[in-house]
Amino acid sequence: MLKELFEEALSIILQNIPVEIETSSKRTEIPYEMPLKERDTNKALMVFNNNVTKSFNRFASKSSFNFLVCSGAAGIGKTRWGNEFFNSVKKDWSSPPSWEKPGYLYLFLDFINGVRLSSFDKNLEASTILGLRVAFDYFVCRKRKISFQEFKILVEPYIKFFGIELVLSHIKSKEFQHNQQLIIVLHID
Repeated sequence: MLKELFEEALSIILQNIPVEIETSSKRTEIPYEMPLKERDTNKALMVFNNNVTKSFNRFASKSSFNFLVCSGAAGIGKTRWGNEFFNSVKKDWSSPPSWEKPGYLYLFLDFINGVRLSSFDKNLEASTILGLRVAFDYFVCRKRKISFQEFKILVEPYIKFFGIELVLSHIKSKEFQHNQQLIIVLHID
């Protein structure tokens, strides 16, 4: 029922927003085709694999999971490394033997130049703050002619449908098979 309400809310929000037409000047995929040199993702894949393994244990504490952090000055390739890591997960990581072939999803949230926090978020739960941004990145960004600021204004009456669990559930039901495991690499910049 909630998934249907989320879908209805999203269709109402986007009904009058024109579709973004991709032009060659807006494409950013081409630079990512050339692999980075001297970037080893093996250690990051070990951390990723440990997180997946721990996720099978219902009693694993949240503190036993790890985030991957890539810090440094502007322009050194942190964003590109995140994309390369995702490609490495798809190509080099072996899923547990009990799994069918998993689905893969890369979400990039740019909190500086894209989905910036504002006073709008002050009274929202963390789940909604993240869910709103994931929904924008997945359903709207590069697909519709609307900024994140405009999107937030249109979403406000439907904000209760934008918790992260509901947003991810909707993404999974739309794009992936029902029982398929979903590997999400959430890249926050």
